[in-house]
Amino acid sequence: AAAQADLSFSQAQLELVQAGARPEQIAAAEADVAAATAQLQQTLVTLSQTELRAPFAGTVARINVNPGEPVVQSAAAVRLADLSRWQIETEDIKELDITSIQTDQQVRLTFDALPGVELAGTVRYIRPIGEDNRGDIVYTAVIEPQTTDNRLLWNMTAIVTIDR
Repeated sequence: AAAQADLSFSQAQLELVQAGARPEQIAAAEADVAAATAQLQQTLVTLSQTELRAPFAGTVARINVNPGEPVVQSAAAVRLADLSRWQIETEDIKELDITSIQTDQQVRLTFDALPGVELAGTVRYIRPIGEDNRGDIVYTAVIEPQTTDNRLLWNMTAIVTIDR
């Protein structure tokens, strides 16, 4: 009897396959595909929220988090550097001196770490808002060296001499 039931079941399955899918089976399968597609898209959106995207092409200079650690939105997870060009920022041009400095003005650059090396540079930008530094208002000038030296590294001390 069990064998006869298996035979009957198998014959019924064969007839279903030979007859093709019913419209309600097709509709259910299409609904399953649509639901799976929506779930995939939501998963891709969620995944994209876990990615860090750089605002410019550069070199990762420092990673400030360990694998698996959550990243706080206001904290820098990665320090990205554009090593294709250098710039030097002053921190101490007083308000009495800033008025005699102009964009495109030529400067001389020397470095504590490289005695005897002097490079030419150009003032590219002067930040329009000064900062209070122990009672003095100081301004930042952004200097672009005209040439570089391969021994220079980020955060080395530079002395900027501006001829007036």
